[in-house]
Amino acid sequence: MITIYLGIHFMKKGLIAASTIVSCLVLLPGCSAINKGISGLNKLFQTPTIPVSQLKPARESSAQNIHRIAVIHDKRNLSGGSILETNLTGIKLHNSPYFTLVERSAIDNIIKEQTLNDGMLTDSATRIRLGKLTGADTLLSANYSSKVDSNRYKEERSKCVEKGDDWYKCKRSKTYNVSCTKKTAMVVLEPKAVSVESGRILFSRNYSEMTEASVCDDSNKALPTDEQLKGRAIAKVASELKADLAPFTITTDVKLMESDNSKMSNDAEKLFDMGIDFAHEKMYKNACQMFTKAQSAFADSLAITYNNAVCAEFVADIEMAEAFYTKATTMTDDIDKLKLIMDGDSRIAGRLKDMQVISSLSQSRL
Repeated sequence: MITIYLGIHFMKKGLIAASTIVSCLVLLPGCSAINKGISGLNKLFQTPTIPVSQLKPARESSAQNIHRIAVIHDKRNLSGGSILETNLTGIKLHNSPYFTLVERSAIDNIIKEQTLNDGMLTDSATRIRLGKLTGADTLLSANYSSKVDSNRYKEERSKCVEKGDDWYKCKRSKTYNVSCTKKTAMVVLEPKAVSVESGRILFSRNYSEMTEASVCDDSNKALPTDEQLKGRAIAKVASELKADLAPFTITTDVKLMESDNSKMSNDAEKLFDMGIDFAHEKMYKNACQMFTKAQSAFADSLAITYNNAVCAEFVADIEMAEAFYTKATTMTDDIDKLKLIMDGDSRIAGRLKDMQVISSLSQSRL
């Protein structure tokens, strides 16, 4: 039995906290408690963050004119249209569908009534006439292709064949090779959106994504199927497609301040440190509750004020976040801390601008 002691010293507000001792009773070579202790150490040396999410307008400005969509399915390449329908149907803004998609059955009925064949549908004028008959403002189609390659290769392994004097030492080892299989899936989606009114191309893009997976013969893992691998690549393509055509959410991990030069009261410091600890554990609501209480106990701390600004962003209280950032700006001349505050101000300014655009889009779709 071996006992290992790890002494940890960390700094908060310029003061050295008491040592934390982690003990691990080792009964067999290796010890899971060591890994847990190391994980805890890593947290102490990482600056805690809080995730801030915000809604942004579609990356393609021309997509703002796309409301009611008729997806044209090429019978020689049905997958492209199906991918478009599947991913655009579920997009919502303020709990309402962002796009209106013409039912596929309605499009098929019109094609049948107008006696249009596949050859005719390749003609742009015919497609626009079809779009007008469906009541759509935009025609959307896509070419899709995919392939999966598989190859065998070898990886080198090493194992101990003779133990040393100590449990953690190996006197003699040998290397050997194991056979492995690697699969690589590639998908390509080429969507094109055309205005029914003008015939102008509103959007055209080539999306290409690749996913891969490897498994060796000495592993218990199963290699993903071809369809599973292609599905992962399609998911990446779909994410890019949706961000180009519709409002999408981005999340930024915003760094907190762990200290400042203010003379916090003991109560405020205790609450502040609890907030930092909660943030390390990703318990963000609890962390923000502690920072709010710390602010009430001591209002003249830059770190507390700044962290409350980040928390206000976290709950999307833009007015409160702006007020806290404005106050924080007046509390320091430290370049690094000012940069954090300015980054926050910049996010708020961008967010307000994006909110105006999205609000306008919402009104236009009523």
